[in-house]
Amino acid sequence: REHGLDPEDLAKLASNENPLGPPPAAEEAVRDAAPEVNVYPTALHEDVRRKVAESLDAPPQNVVLGPGADGVFDTVGRAVLEDGDGVLTPEPGFSYYGMSARNLGGYESSYPLRDGDGFGYDAERIVDAYGGEKVVYITAPNNPTGTDTTLETIERVADSVDGLVFVDEAYWEFSDRQTAVPLALERDDVAVARTFSKAYGLAGLRVGYGVLPDELVSAYRKVVTPFCVGSVSLRAARAALGDDEHMSETVEIARWGRGYMAENLDAPTYDSAANFVLVDV
Repeated sequence: REHGLDPEDLAKLASNENPLGPPPAAEEAVRDAAPEVNVYPTALHEDVRRKVAESLDAPPQNVVLGPGADGVFDTVGRAVLEDGDGVLTPEPGFSYYGMSARNLGGYESSYPLRDGDGFGYDAERIVDAYGGEKVVYITAPNNPTGTDTTLETIERVADSVDGLVFVDEAYWEFSDRQTAVPLALERDDVAVARTFSKAYGLAGLRVGYGVLPDELVSAYRKVVTPFCVGSVSLRAARAALGDDEHMSETVEIARWGRGYMAENLDAPTYDSAANFVLVDV
């Protein structure tokens, strides 16, 4: 609209959406759910939380849902941030972390990911930038750089700061790294968020989930909005969790595509563990 262009002539590259679309089982679940949209979903979304927990080998009581991973960020923020509290975020990184904090009366500080070392995570650099913020975000893999981190780095940061280390694993399915979920179950200062938007292809339905320590789960439930995920979205998420073939094909295409871009683009690219590639143009 701003430039007078036909949307059909544009290729949308900004949102890292699943090129396969949603899983067939999720499409069917959406159709089946349509006649019941006059009824509220269960407040705690028990059935979906249990299925998510089963897929993670985690206790269901430590799993929470939200309207996308950003909904989980918002609700955790309401639980732990007060006016004047800060969040520490990667730069470059996902801009919504800071937006969410500012909406709650907080502020954003950042730690640098540097071009010179491939935008890699460095625990000492994060700790050096820490100034008492309540939440430290580590995005793994990171958006927009595609770089991943290690559990050792996450633990070293958690051991060295007083705040909550919030690991955003929105693109984890495309990575070879071990998940940080066990850390969220072992410690009281690490949390993990994921989404059904990317690998599961449900971006338009807005379903995310978190794995939180016991005390944070209790705080989360006190401030979460009622019925925070719609019934159609819940049905689709439950169905998507059972479609391993769709997930495998999604990951395979993304990994192939990363290599294809690196080999064929007439511009330098950076190693990526996500479903996109950062290009130096």
